[in-house]
Amino acid sequence: MSRPGQGKMSDRHPHTSWSPSFLVVCLLYVVVGSLIYANSFDAPFHFDDKLNIVENPHIRVTALTPEQLGGVLESPNSKRVLPLFSFALNYYVGEYHVFGYHLVNVTIHLLNGILLYLLIRVTLGIRPREPSDRLHSLASYRSAIAMFAGLIWLVHPLHTQSVTYILQRMNSMAALWVLLSLLCYVIGRNQQRSDGQRRQAPSKATPRRAYAWFLGCSISAVLAMASKENAATLPFFLILYEWYFYQEARWRWLRQQGVWLAGAIVAFVAVSLIYTDGNPIRSILYTYQGRDFTVVERVLTEWRVALHYISLFVYPHPSRLHLDYDYVLSTSLFEPLTTLAALITILVLLRLAFWLAQKGERLLAFGILWFLGNLVIESSILGFELVYEHRTYLPSMFLPVILVVLAFRLIKHEWIRVGVLGLIVGLLSVATVQRNAVWGNEIVFWTHEAQASPHSARAHSNLGNLLMNEGRGAEAVIHLREALQADPNFAPAHYNLGIVLERQGKVTEAAEQYQQTVDLDREHAGAHNNLGNLLDARGEHERAIIHYRDAIRASPKYAEAHYNLAVTLAQHGKGDEAAEHFREVRRLKPSLLAGSEPPPIVATQDAQNTIPESAEKAFRRGGQLAQEGKLDAAIEQYRNVVKATPSFAKAHSNLAVLLHQKGELDQAIVHYQETIRLNPDFAEAHNNLGHILYTQGKLDKAITHYQEALRWKPDFKHARSNLTDALTQCDAK
Repeated sequence: MSRPGQGKMSDRHPHTSWSPSFLVVCLLYVVVGSLIYANSFDAPFHFDDKLNIVENPHIRVTALTPEQLGGVLESPNSKRVLPLFSFALNYYVGEYHVFGYHLVNVTIHLLNGILLYLLIRVTLGIRPREPSDRLHSLASYRSAIAMFAGLIWLVHPLHTQSVTYILQRMNSMAALWVLLSLLCYVIGRNQQRSDGQRRQAPSKATPRRAYAWFLGCSISAVLAMASKENAATLPFFLILYEWYFYQEARWRWLRQQGVWLAGAIVAFVAVSLIYTDGNPIRSILYTYQGRDFTVVERVLTEWRVALHYISLFVYPHPSRLHLDYDYVLSTSLFEPLTTLAALITILVLLRLAFWLAQKGERLLAFGILWFLGNLVIESSILGFELVYEHRTYLPSMFLPVILVVLAFRLIKHEWIRVGVLGLIVGLLSVATVQRNAVWGNEIVFWTHEAQASPHSARAHSNLGNLLMNEGRGAEAVIHLREALQADPNFAPAHYNLGIVLERQGKVTEAAEQYQQTVDLDREHAGAHNNLGNLLDARGEHERAIIHYRDAIRASPKYAEAHYNLAVTLAQHGKGDEAAEHFREVRRLKPSLLAGSEPPPIVATQDAQNTIPESAEKAFRRGGQLAQEGKLDAAIEQYRNVVKATPSFAKAHSNLAVLLHQKGELDQAIVHYQETIRLNPDFAEAHNNLGHILYTQGKLDKAITHYQEALRWKPDFKHARSNLTDALTQCDAK
């Protein structure tokens, strides 16, 4: 602030960014930013977090070895190397505890705010050739302008999608390196420029420092492009920045920079080829698979979307912010008519940017071009989703500068100006806290999405899936049917509806939904697996085997499909092949072999002091036969064991499992009950007996055994899932 009686604010060190006020700003940003995101640290994984983080085995790094770290590159979005490694390190430190993931995201956001502050401040400190230049007139206010502009951007609720949505670390990390690259360039140019002004004779010391900054600029640019492909526009903005702020928008200079422009184009093409595996046309066409819009329709629509982003920046009420937009397509310039209006507005903004530059308002002009230019990659011909708020994270960085500069020019009274800008910061901070509260609960989040976008099949489908997992089957069906009404060809809704119907005992309708899912999406492994289960249960074993194989073809590491196929093959005399799939299950997910229907487990520890050695050998032989798929021989072996040693609980259990697999349920029940009589805390036996009783419609008895399983083994996930299904079925009745 200025001293009393002064008309302008001033810096103690007007030509450096490292004045004491820098530390004050850093502290302010850290405190404010941490407070407004404090309620986001327990927000769950959302949406694509599941595929890219939770269900991504490649980031599950347990040791920092080259082998495990190299495996990270097999992840989805494998070109975005740096964010993937950061997710792997998060897993290494805290597995799937969300606090660590959010801590990294918020830290990156705070660093971006600080870097933006520095960039704006040094930009306002660049001395123009003409003292009357409009940019130079703001130099004495540069700390205050930079502080307010950076703070407004930092607290803006539009950025919650880039910060609280964990996967969008890819977006915020790319922005971090873009800002650092540009800042390094500016500091290097200032070093170079000040050296030329101070010395007539050549000097080696200062250029070396400048070249060190330019090296930092180059390294940061590479790291930005290794974070997300939208950083490919950076070389063009480095040239634009040079032209606007060091060459003062002189066209003669720009016409002479053919080499640098060509270099920027080469860099852009190189990044494009890397991210498209050398075939950009094929990759672009691939992004339109399954879309309900064409290239032309998308380009036309994105003009309106760009203006929508500006409206969200100006009026970011939490009710206007969404993840999944139900956005009307532009099918021509006149349908809707706002398409033409949007095009005209964008052209006017472009013309305004160059006019402002010629009038000395280069900072305002740069902010307009920065916004529009950084939208080009994700808001043009690529067949991505039409609207995502996280796409505004980098483009919006200079929009607050425009607002703050206008405030400093139009509001002459210093304290009124500070009060107005402080009020804006406060209102935006409250909106961010409110928006983060929505992100904090998945059902609240998707309820908000479904209400905001009532015609979004994805919003209703995801909400239905969550309600289903909460045991609220009737509500889930309502939303899943609304999803299919919005889009009858939305395969995930058919799949989720199939799961709900199956849990409600409506197996015929469930099978129809699974069939529609695989008709729409032949690669839907879950639908193939579940359909296989229903077909197998009604005796259509060959068809079931086909769908299990399709599930494995679509997802080779799908352990449950391997397990189900192994059991079905074993039941029909294909022991050798069954043994192969059992081995695959043991490799992929050993816990399945201790689940509701495992193959026999060879173990005698519970009775090693009382079980005769001959019975132990026969028990082990039965386990070996079962693993080889020779179920009848294994059953005979176990019958001999329990006949000779009736107190051998695990032999009864393993015999019950094999009888269960063969469909001899009455005999299986007898041996499960005997297992429990001999060993009441045998949780797996309780769970398996509950499973049979559930299929026979004896829900009360099934629930009792599921509860017993959980009493003895509270972390028994299969039993908990089965109990939820049984309780849901009871509620439905």
